[in-house]
Amino acid sequence: MSLPIRRCAIPTLTMLAFAYAASAQAQTSPTAADLDRLSQQHEAEMPHRDWGTPPPQSSIPRLPPPRPLAAPAICMSTTNVSEDIHLRPDAHSPVIGTAAQQAAVTDVQRNGWRKVFYTATRAGWIPETDLIPFHPLVPTGSHHCVVTGARPNGVIVYDYPR
Repeated sequence: MSLPIRRCAIPTLTMLAFAYAASAQAQTSPTAADLDRLSQQHEAEMPHRDWGTPPPQSSIPRLPPPRPLAAPAICMSTTNVSEDIHLRPDAHSPVIGTAAQQAAVTDVQRNGWRKVFYTATRAGWIPETDLIPFHPLVPTGSHHCVVTGARPNGVIVYDYPR
């Protein structure tokens, strides 16, 4: 059951919307001093947290060592932030995944494409022109990257020795 709307309701609602929009534009942004004051108030209101002493490192479970990949692979950077990994060495083949800033690249080459590991058990292809020698994401990062294998769940493991 719907309620009848008076004819004056729509113009009234429209006027209220314009008035609200005008008042929102009239407000100014907070200054840096306002933000600092609000931050200090917030910190004063927060309860003290005591997380206790950290557990000894020996009590933290260790991950199993990475398993070797099916073929040797080197770490290379991609020219794009996210690079499509194709099922076959063909630009029109289905995309099966995405490589971030690095890829585990094998020696297998075909028609200008390089075979890469998508997971420990799945491989795909990236154009050779989209692969460059490894470089860190940040200038202070290690300039070395090594593919060390894969976790039991298939995730490729990289190491960044200094």
